[in-house]
Amino acid sequence: MRRIPATDGSIRFRGDDITKPGSTQLAPIRREMQMVFQDPQASLNPRKRIGQIIATPLRKRGVAKDEIEPEGRRLLERVGLSPEHLNRFPHEFSGGSWSCTWAS
Repeated sequence: MRRIPATDGSIRFRGDDITKPGSTQLAPIRREMQMVFQDPQASLNPRKRIGQIIATPLRKRGVAKDEIEPEGRRLLERVGLSPEHLNRFPHEFSGGSWSCTWAS
């Protein structure tokens, strides 16, 4: 989201470095972004498994029932997590810092 200025390296979104554009240029880019907080216990329903949490927006977007689990697995792999994480509860993830790379 670039709410804090980068001090080193680059921030890439859809293949483009977004460390240089000003706030006016960032406005349309930010409409395509969402904050994801690193504390899974505060951000995710602790009574649901990750697969159930991922399935909700997929269902709302009209993904076919038999495609929800494969899509959830694909999404987890896309952010560097194992497909087996679908069966974990939020508290089973570290609340520490980690990074992920979205493919463009």
